[in-house]
Amino acid sequence: MTNASSSRPSSSSSSSSSTTTTATTTTTLTWWDTTVLPRLQRMRVWYPVEWILAWIVVLCFAVKYLLDAAYHYLAMRNLQSFPNRWCRVVPLTTIPQTRQRLVPQEALTQLVELLRRQLPQQQQQQQQQQQLPDNKDQENNNKENGTNGNEKQEPETTTTPTTPTMANDDDDETTKKEEQRKFDDIFFSDDFIVSTMSTNLEARRLASMAMIPHFDPRCMTPQASFLQFQFQPHESALLKQLQRLWPQLLQLMGIPTTTTYKYDLSVIVPAYLENPISLLITLTTAWKHCAHNLDPSRTPLKIQVILVNAGLCGDDDRSLSETLVGHFCKTNTTKKEDAAKGDENETKDKTTYDKWSDFQILEYRQGGGRGGCMNFGAQHAQGRILTFLHSDVLLPENWDTMIVQTLRSDDDQNNSNNKKSSSSSTVNLCAFGMGIDDSPHRGLKGERYPPGLQAAAWQGRLRSNVCQLPYGDSVLSVRASAFDFVGGYPPNQPLMEDFALVQLFRQRAGLFPKEEPLAILPANIACSPRRWQQTNVPYVALANWTLLHKYHYQGATAEELYELYYGRPIRSTTALTTTTTTTSNNKEKTL
Repeated sequence: MTNASSSRPSSSSSSSSSTTTTATTTTTLTWWDTTVLPRLQRMRVWYPVEWILAWIVVLCFAVKYLLDAAYHYLAMRNLQSFPNRWCRVVPLTTIPQTRQRLVPQEALTQLVELLRRQLPQQQQQQQQQQQLPDNKDQENNNKENGTNGNEKQEPETTTTPTTPTMANDDDDETTKKEEQRKFDDIFFSDDFIVSTMSTNLEARRLASMAMIPHFDPRCMTPQASFLQFQFQPHESALLKQLQRLWPQLLQLMGIPTTTTYKYDLSVIVPAYLENPISLLITLTTAWKHCAHNLDPSRTPLKIQVILVNAGLCGDDDRSLSETLVGHFCKTNTTKKEDAAKGDENETKDKTTYDKWSDFQILEYRQGGGRGGCMNFGAQHAQGRILTFLHSDVLLPENWDTMIVQTLRSDDDQNNSNNKKSSSSSTVNLCAFGMGIDDSPHRGLKGERYPPGLQAAAWQGRLRSNVCQLPYGDSVLSVRASAFDFVGGYPPNQPLMEDFALVQLFRQRAGLFPKEEPLAILPANIACSPRRWQQTNVPYVALANWTLLHKYHYQGATAEELYELYYGRPIRSTTALTTTTTTTSNNKEKTL
C-alpha cells in the first residue's frame, strides 16, 4: 500500500536487498508518524498553522467573490438600458456547457426546422402568398390584358438563340431567384414565435444556444462565434427577429399558468453512495423542523418527498426502501365486502403516510450527474414549489413556511388573468444561508475537527447572502413554473449544474431587480463536514474557486472539470436499466 511516507527520501532506500520491505517501512513510519507527528500534536503547532492558512485562503477568495459580485451588479445595471443586448447575455433556458453543445449555426438551423414543423400548412401558404413580389402581380395583369406581356417577351425570344452566354446567365439568375424565394418562404410572424417559445422548451433552448455566445474551439472568442459562421439569409433574418423579440420572450416566465398543483411543496432528495441511516436522519430532521410540529396551532402544509436513488445506497435497493418506507409509511389492511356474493375474505392494502403527504422512492440509472437525477425527480413532482435537498444537509426550523411565504406572489391568486402585473414582485428562487454541522457525534461522527472549518462556513454565508450566489448545498427552492420554463438543470452535465441554474436566475434578478429578485432566507442549514474532513479547508476552497473560474471565465466543459476534479475520465451517460431488483455487483457509478 502506497502512502505519503514512501515518497520521502530516507537512508534505508540504499540498503542491501536482504533487508525486508517491512523493516524499511517501519523505519520511515517511526521517523515521522511515531516521533515527529505526535510531538507536533502535543505541542499543538500544526493546528494553528493550518487554521491560519485556512483563514488566509478563505479571505483571499472572499475578496475575489466580492469583486465579481460588484462587477456583475454594474454590468447588469448597465445592461438594463440596452435591451438589444439582452439576447447576448441572458438566455431563456439553462444551456449545457458540455462537449456535445451545439454551435450557434447548428442550433439556429435546428430551430428553423422546428419552427417550420410547428407552423401550420395553412399559415405557410398565406405567408408564401404575402411574400410574393409585386412584379408577379403586374406580370399576371399584363398577361390577362394581352398587350404589354407580348411586348416584354419579344426581346427575350430574339436574344436567346444568338448569345448562349446570356442564356447561362439567365439560368443562374433564375436559380438564384428560386433560392431566394425558398428563403423568403421561411418567414415567421412575431406572434407565432412568441406563442411557440412560450410552450416549447426545445425551441427556447435552441434559441438560447443560437443567441448566447460561448467559448468553443471553433470560435475562440464570444464575439467570433457570429463572425466565423456564415448564416443563410433566412437565418440572419431570424436572428434579427429574435434579437428584437428577446425582451418580450424573457417576460414569458412571469405569465401565470393555469396548471393546478396537488401539493404546496415537493422536496427532491438525490441519493448516491449514501447510507440509509443518514438519509433517515436528514428526512426525520426535516419533519421535526416543520412549522406545524413546532407550533401545533399552525395548519400543516401538503409536502411531497421524492427520494431519487441513483444507486449504491446501502446493501441493495430493498434495504433502502425498507428503512425509509417502513418509517414514513404504514400499510392498513381493510376488508372488502361484496354484498352480492357475500364474500368477506377479500382484503385490500392501503398505504397511508403518517408524516408526509406523499413519499416516493424512484430508481434512476440514466447518468448525467446530480443534475440529471434532480431533473428526473422534478418530472414526477406535483408541488407548486420544488425544493432540492442534498442528502447530507439538515434543514433549519420553520423551513417549510419560510420557503412557501417567500415564493408566494400575488399572481398565484389571479391565475385567470394571463398577464403579469407590473407592480407585483415574484421571487423565483430562494436559498438558505450556509452552515456546517460541527456537532461531535452527528456532524463530525467522532472524527477530527478540520482547522478553519468556521472560515469555510463564513465564506459560504458571504457568497450566498452578500454576493447572491448560493450553491446546491444551500437547499435551492424554485417555483415549479419557473423551473419548467428554464428547462431545469442543464441536461447531461456532471458538474456545475447548480451554478448554471443559479446564474440564470441571478442574471434575471440583475436585469429585473424589482420584478424577479433573488431571496436568501434568514436561516442557516447544517451541511456535513465530511468533504473538509477528507482533505482540509484550504484545499476545498481552492478546488471550488478553480472549478468556478475555469467554468465561468475560461469556458471549460463539464467533462473537463470532471476529469480535473476526480482524476479520471467521465463514463458514458447511456441509459442503464431501471429495474429495482439489481444487485450491488451489477451497479455502476453514474454520478
